Amino acid sequence: MFWAVAFLGATLLATCVSSRSAAAEASRQAFVYYAVPAQKQYVDNQDDRSRAKGHNPFGNYAFVPQPTQESESGPFAGDEALVTYTLYADAGLHARAGTGTLACHYSASRDSLCDAAYQLRDGTLLGVGEFSFDASGFTFAITGGTGNYRGVSGTLAVAGDQRGSRAAGPLIVQKQRLDFAVRPAASEAPRRIVLYSEALQEQFIDNRDDEARGDVNNPIGYTNAKAAAVVSEHEHGPFAGDEAFYTFKLFRNAKLTESAGSAAFTCEYLFRRDAFCFASYQLSGGSLTGAGTFDFNAKRFTIAITGGTGTVRAAGGEMLASASNRKTQRLVFTLNRSGR
Repeated sequence: MFWAVAFLGATLLATCVSSRSAAAEASRQAFVYYAVPAQKQYVDNQDDRSRAKGHNPFGNYAFVPQPTQESESGPFAGDEALVTYTLYADAGLHARAGTGTLACHYSASRDSLCDAAYQLRDGTLLGVGEFSFDASGFTFAITGGTGNYRGVSGTLAVAGDQRGSRAAGPLIVQKQRLDFAVRPAASEAPRRIVLYSEALQEQFIDNRDDEARGDVNNPIGYTNAKAAAVVSEHEHGPFAGDEAFYTFKLFRNAKLTESAGSAAFTCEYLFRRDAFCFASYQLSGGSLTGAGTFDFNAKRFTIAITGGTGTVRAAGGEMLASASNRKTQRLVFTLNRSGR
């Protein structure tokens, strides 16, 4: 009898697991887009690397001499590449479907850690991945999204369009085929949290010298000696490659009398005074992380919540920020997974 019960239990468990797997596979969404590079900016941080040699908080370790000609030997550790794309729903590039952005930071082995954002008509998808500068294809992990993609996960496989050519530069500046495979968030009722934020500190990083060097000395295959990197930041900036860092106080009420924690934003600017930002929210019971793109002058914006800890552990969803008054913002978090 014991063996019969055990066998029956194992059979039922296997059937349940199989059913769940089949259901998960059935809910998986697969779709394809085609990306054509629109704008690109290379940031050559050669002077910053030179200043750091022997003058850094990590110790005076030995440095291996490096060439300085980016176009021949780069990219080098600390360099960056920003590329935006126009997305199409068809291989013939007739039906426009949205825009995309890659923000890549290079390491010592010509590898890059890249963040991706794709703005589609029904929402935004975010991804992250690491790959070689000379890769002929690479895969991103989809970490979240907004709109119809709120709380999703999955993968994105990027391959060169067959009409492209390796002579056109690395894959990030070629035409690409994007194969998305995403899974929707759990079907539980979303959790809503409303907070208010007040800015504490801001630091802007003017990287015009690095941008100007990158316009004429880069390995991604373009020259733009008259780029906006040499124009006044105060009047026309921010420009692609500039950065800004913000810290905030968080409150539970609009009168800002009930403290709820703190927040920090790290933003890297793109080509139309928009930015790719990473956000961290430190709350009393845990933390939330997020990312997204939005305009420098935006009155409201949405970012994807990609993870959390503590009472909001593994939370995924989105956050909508809008003006509360002249100095504060109202933050509405909609979390698909509470982590409980």
